[in-house]
Amino acid sequence: STPHFLTPSPRGAGKHQQRTRSRSRSPQPFLLKETELVCVTHIESPSELYMQKSHSLNEMFLVMKSLSTFCQEPALLDRNCFQAGTECACLYHEDRVWYRAVIDSVSQHSGTTYFDVTYIDFGNSEQVTLSNLRPLPDSCSSYPPFCVKCALGGIRPPRDAAHHTVPSGRWPTNSTTVLQALVCNRDDVRMKVCVPDTSPLQVDLYLPSPSGLESVSHKLVEQGVAVAHERKRGARGKHPPPSSPLPAPGMTVRAEVSTVNNPHNFYVQLESNKNVLGHLCSAVKLAVDMGGLTPPSVVEKGLVCLALYNTDGLWYRAEVKSVDRDRATVYFIDYGNTEVVNVKKILELSDELLDVPKQAMLCTVSRIESCDSSGIWLEEVNDEFHEIIDSVTSIKVVNIGSQPVPVDLKDEKGNDIAQIMVQSGLAKWSAPETPPSSPLSETPSCPRIPDPAIPEGGGPVHMYPVQVLQMTSPASFHVQIFNEEAKALVDGLAKQAAVCLLTAPPPPGGGSTSPVSPEKRKWKVGDYALAEYNDRMLHRVRVEVLLNYDLVEVYYVDYGNKECVDSRSLFPLPLSLSAFPAQVFCCKLAGVTPVPVADKKEGMAGVWSKDSVYAFTEIVASNKKLCMKLQDVASSPVTVSLSSDGKDVGELLRERGFAV
Repeated sequence: STPHFLTPSPRGAGKHQQRTRSRSRSPQPFLLKETELVCVTHIESPSELYMQKSHSLNEMFLVMKSLSTFCQEPALLDRNCFQAGTECACLYHEDRVWYRAVIDSVSQHSGTTYFDVTYIDFGNSEQVTLSNLRPLPDSCSSYPPFCVKCALGGIRPPRDAAHHTVPSGRWPTNSTTVLQALVCNRDDVRMKVCVPDTSPLQVDLYLPSPSGLESVSHKLVEQGVAVAHERKRGARGKHPPPSSPLPAPGMTVRAEVSTVNNPHNFYVQLESNKNVLGHLCSAVKLAVDMGGLTPPSVVEKGLVCLALYNTDGLWYRAEVKSVDRDRATVYFIDYGNTEVVNVKKILELSDELLDVPKQAMLCTVSRIESCDSSGIWLEEVNDEFHEIIDSVTSIKVVNIGSQPVPVDLKDEKGNDIAQIMVQSGLAKWSAPETPPSSPLSETPSCPRIPDPAIPEGGGPVHMYPVQVLQMTSPASFHVQIFNEEAKALVDGLAKQAAVCLLTAPPPPGGGSTSPVSPEKRKWKVGDYALAEYNDRMLHRVRVEVLLNYDLVEVYYVDYGNKECVDSRSLFPLPLSLSAFPAQVFCCKLAGVTPVPVADKKEGMAGVWSKDSVYAFTEIVASNKKLCMKLQDVASSPVTVSLSSDGKDVGELLRERGFAV
């Protein structure tokens, strides 16, 4: 069993504690996607518990021994040496042992000075007097805290009989009591990080069982003292992971072909992502072995999941393409191949595995086409191509704006695969492509789009229906006025942009009506243009940054997002589309600041945590009635308050513990 001095009493947290300290030293990091033995030292609730790495205990004992020796010497105590934020040695009242602590606050009652302290290696707090304090010796101050503040991921407080959560999201006493009974005073608790770089650190805890490791969060849910986070039907895994960044056009990179269908449809994996793929496979195996993954409630088209590959009996990330009774056709997103599996061989994908970009890139060999008059690649050609492409070691991306991505292939000897295909009679050269002409004429000067028209009328209590389009944090998000007039304007701009490509008049003053090809334009930072987006529509953009390989970063002035595009795909902005102001403006939420987090790294004070950003996004991005009230239009960003279904968003963040 764990020695008693590992836990200076979970009961030590008193009503006087104030977590307002700041330290420049962070606790030792835990590893992502690996389990580690830990000692749980203190529990406030399932959303606030503290734990130590088991293999660090010997080092901590040495620090405690040095501290005990130092504090045995008599000392002259100066009250002015102990201020809020000071790290010190503190005598714990229950076992009369000296521990490292930090002073949270100082107060006076009836002529006596009291110090609220938190034990930095254990997480619990208490109130002491000056006689219980000593300066922290240099030999003990260089070590980082041995405990980390954590929260169990994937669960929330249960609802009461009236179907309301516990006030302010607080956990009931029995939830904390059950958790303490499960994990305290044990030396076989294992922990896995769910989401890195968060505060508290989002983790899962596991206990050994005859069938393997059993999730503590699941035990709390089974005993009715916690509830699994609710998700909309099909929300988890409904959106596929992001694609891996593409190499810049013209850049040659090493790659390996993973799946071949035909010369215009095959998948490659970039060698630069080899370590990512290796870690991903290990993480999937670990997640399956621990038994923490469950079958999805519904297997439907578009679901991103884990599927069992019949050939090797291993689990891989996949996307469901179709379902026929108890059989599902799945596409393995990191390799490109397709398989039919039993729906019982599908597991729900955890959030951390869903965030890893897809590792397979769909490609097509550039410059060649099928010799067959139908344009279809014959089966015997595909077989020959499969043999040839096995020797490919590098690719050069021709154009990043197409799907599949056109590439030039080279084998290990530097031979051009397209040329080999043509010389072998398996393909023929494509007809030279003429860049599509644009009826847009280059205007003498680049038109400028007016700044957003921020509403001024309506009075201080006027509420505007809005939608939040781009969110960085509650201190920076883009808002678009959401009414029929604004919606018609934004939709009309996109439609008019497409029409302009076909009906643009000759340039003023007459002259040649010959179109100007987009790739011939020399773009500058600050220029306005039209750029195609994922919806295949043209939208108004402003050039923000000039990058290498003809790439530019553009800002979509009517939506607030930024994208990297090929500058040769940009069209000059017609004068008729430059008269309308930009349709979004940047805002910040009034009356809220981030919750102070004591164990953040130095320089991170006042920064919104990932959890708080996620909570804010969840509130404003849902299909609810969102309204905005202007508070200060002169500030930058514009200061506003938001209400979601009539509830103040700032107050919702405060209730959930993400803002003050």
